[in-house]
Amino acid sequence: MKKVILSVSAMLFGSAMVLAQGAPVSTYAANYSIVTETGNSNSANIMQTGDKHVSEVTQDGMNFGFGGFKNEAYVKQSGDNQKAIIGSHGDKNIATVVQKDEFNLATIDQGVGYAEKNEATAKQDGSKNESTQTQRFDRNTAFVKQDGDKNTAFQTQSTLSNLAKGSEAIIRQDGNRNMARQTQNGEDNYAKTTQTGNLNKAWSTQTGDKNSAITSQDGNRNKAWATQTGDKNEAITRQSGNDNWSTIAQLGDNNFGRVVQENGLQMSIVSQTGNSNSVNVHQD
Repeated sequence: MKKVILSVSAMLFGSAMVLAQGAPVSTYAANYSIVTETGNSNSANIMQTGDKHVSEVTQDGMNFGFGGFKNEAYVKQSGDNQKAIIGSHGDKNIATVVQKDEFNLATIDQGVGYAEKNEATAKQDGSKNESTQTQRFDRNTAFVKQDGDKNTAFQTQSTLSNLAKGSEAIIRQDGNRNMARQTQNGEDNYAKTTQTGNLNKAWSTQTGDKNSAITSQDGNRNKAWATQTGDKNEAITRQSGNDNWSTIAQLGDNNFGRVVQENGLQMSIVSQTGNSNSVNVHQD
C-alpha cells in the first residue's frame, strides 16, 4: 500500500497547513498534493479519498512585501482522477474546491499579488466537468456548481481598480455537456446562469458598473447571449424546451431587456443603444 503526499510550504509567523488523505489505494494509484504558502497566517486544508487525485495550491502576495496574509484554501476530492489547481495572490482571499466521482477539473486563479477579499467556490459531482474561475483586483465572488458529465463553466471578473466593490458570478449546471461563460469588468456587477438539461450554451459579458445578467435554461440545445456595456443595465433570459435562441445586446445606461421563450424553437434578437430603454419579449 502506498500514498504520496508532497508539500512545499514557506510559512512565516504562523501559517498553517493540514493534509488529510483517507482510503487506502493500490501501489499504482497514488494521490498527489502540493501546497506552497509564502507570508503570514495563510491556511490550506486538503482532503483526498480515492485514487490518482491531484491538488496544487499556491498562496502568496506582495501587499506588504513579505507574502500573502490570511489566504485560505480548501480542497476535498473523492472518487478517482480529480484535479484542483488554486492560486491566490494577495490577502484574505478564499478558495474552495469540492469534487466527487471522476476526472473533474477545477482551476481558481485570484489576483497577481495584490488582490484582497476575493472568494471562489467550485463544486463538481459527475465526470469530466471543467470549471475555470479568474478574479482580479478586490472583493469579487464566484460560484460554480456542476452536476452531471462534461459540463464547462468559465468565470472572469475584474473590478479594474483597487478597493472597489466587487462583482458576483454564479453558474449552476445540472445535466450533460452544458457550457456557460461569464465575463465582468467593472464594479458591483451580477451574473447568474442556471442550466438544466443537455447541450445548453450561455454567454454573459458585462462592462461597466452595477449591471445584471440573469439566464435560465431548462431543456436541450438552447443558446443565449447577453452583452451589456454601460451602467445599471439589466438583461433577463428564460428558456424552456429545446432549440431556443436568444440574444440581448445593450449599450448605454439604465436599459432593460427581458426574453422569455417556451416550448422550443423560438428565436429572439434584442438590441438597444442609448439610455433608459426597455424591451419585453414573450414567445410561446
